[in-house]
Amino acid sequence: MIKDHKIVFCAAATNLMINNYYPVSKLCVKNVCKHNFVDEFMMINAGSTDDTVNVHNRLSEKVNFIDYPEVWETKNLKGCKNHSMWWDQTSFGARECLDRAIKGEKIIYILLGVEDIISDSFAIELEKNIEIMIDKKIDMDIMPWRKAITKKMSEIKFSRRGFGNIGHCILRFDKKDDALWEGYVSKNRNITFKHVKRKPVLKKLNYSSGFTNLDNWFFTKDNFYNKCKNHVEWGYETIEEGFNKKIKSKISRASKISYSDFFEKEIIDLIEKNLKEHHLGFDFFKLMKG
Repeated sequence: MIKDHKIVFCAAATNLMINNYYPVSKLCVKNVCKHNFVDEFMMINAGSTDDTVNVHNRLSEKVNFIDYPEVWETKNLKGCKNHSMWWDQTSFGARECLDRAIKGEKIIYILLGVEDIISDSFAIELEKNIEIMIDKKIDMDIMPWRKAITKKMSEIKFSRRGFGNIGHCILRFDKKDDALWEGYVSKNRNITFKHVKRKPVLKKLNYSSGFTNLDNWFFTKDNFYNKCKNHVEWGYETIEEGFNKKIKSKISRASKISYSDFFEKEIIDLIEKNLKEHHLGFDFFKLMKG
């Protein structure tokens, strides 16, 4: 809690075990929940068929699973029922906070992915900036992030999305201050605020660090291929096009720097214990050539 505002982190969390987002998701949850200012880690579950809920509930009393009304279905080349489902799930978390705020709760809603890792130094900055948001009545901020591609290759600089994108955002909810926002996500992933009385105050606060994203680290080559297949409807004509473009995007981001330069020892130890040579986080580019 910060200045009578409940601090709620939120991530989409469906079938994390069978899709190999675990144990990165474990790192994400534990490194958020260990901080005293955090009240809740809301995890949006769209019909998991594995042990995702039980495993992550055991990590912290702060974990709270919310059931999304649709079931996450395997996507195909023709698209699927809801091609923006990840974004809709996380917007669903924001609408849950809206419902609570209408009843009188003051909430800071922080959106991340289950593959995003928060360092201790970033947590300190984040806590201070949340205080600034509350004091200055800022309604939305966008947090920095970067991708770690493999153990030895990563983005060095952090980047920030624009305010038209809900990813890595912070939203402030407060009924007394007329901060009751309803966000929904369109096909181009934009977030729209629906409110009749005033416009939201948007401001990018200063950070020297941010989230480090370990997406795909415990994937196999087949996992990655299936992920590309499931994202074809995001603009790729064929599975092969999606596959090749995702590899090229990783190459363009990569710099020779070890992930161990970013993290505390406990994070490094858990990754080293679980990461094997067949995982993409070990050597993505070598495995994709094989």
